[in-house]
Amino acid sequence: MTTGTLIKRDLRLDNHMSLALLRPLSEAGKAWMKRICPPGDDRSYYHGALVLEPHDALELTTRAIDEGLTFE
Repeated sequence: MTTGTLIKRDLRLDNHMSLALLRPLSEAGKAWMKRICPPGDDRSYYHGALVLEPHDALELTTRAIDEGLTFE
């Protein structure tokens, strides 16, 4: 029997074709989103997830990965 290590991811991107939802999963993810995409800064949030157009989702996910965040 082996014991696995649970890896906590920082963000999750849910692609719904015309829109994407970027959701924080960790404190690091929340802090990053608050710093990069503060609420009310021409950004829309839905149940804690940032609502994005696909081209914005690609740009932000690339930036998050470059800054060391991980995705589910």
